[in-house]
Amino acid sequence: MIGFIILAAVIGLIIITMGWAIGLFNMITIAMQTVNNQWANVKTEYQRRADLLYNLTGAVKNHKEFEKDTYIAIAEARNGNFGKGKSEELKNLKGLDGMFSKLIATYENYPQLKSSELYLKLMSEITMSENRVNIARTDYNELVRDYNILIKTFPNLIFANMGNYKEQAFFEVDDKEYNKAPKLFPENGSEQLAK
Repeated sequence: MIGFIILAAVIGLIIITMGWAIGLFNMITIAMQTVNNQWANVKTEYQRRADLLYNLTGAVKNHKEFEKDTYIAIAEARNGNFGKGKSEELKNLKGLDGMFSKLIATYENYPQLKSSELYLKLMSEITMSENRVNIARTDYNELVRDYNILIKTFPNLIFANMGNYKEQAFFEVDDKEYNKAPKLFPENGSEQLAK
């Protein structure tokens, strides 16, 4: 009788442990998929911004003074961001941030472009897109933080290692240039947009 009770207790403990392990494994899997989903959202926002920049450069590329090199660089940046693995995508997206700042500085050299209605409309869209990019990056980093904590705490790390779940990289800004917010409008540009 005692042997039966011990056997039932061991079987019960095994079932409880397996249930807990399956639940934990599922929780880690869901967290990883949530991180992947948010990464796709970040890429979508960057692609939207790249498309807007491409449209903006396209709208003014025929201007006789506008540098063709700027247009070509934006087109290449727009087409080369995705599909190379997450670490390469992170690097390329950070490069696109730098390209964005350079493009805005280039437009500052052409006051006649800034008075164009199409220019002002596209710049307004780009400003909204910048906000969306920042929100997507922030949300991504928060999910990565939660996921990394989940897989690095004991006993979760045992199951994370068994499932080959790796720590995810944050979307970090590592250059002084990226710490500066791009100046979207000259001193009077926002006033022109409001008119």
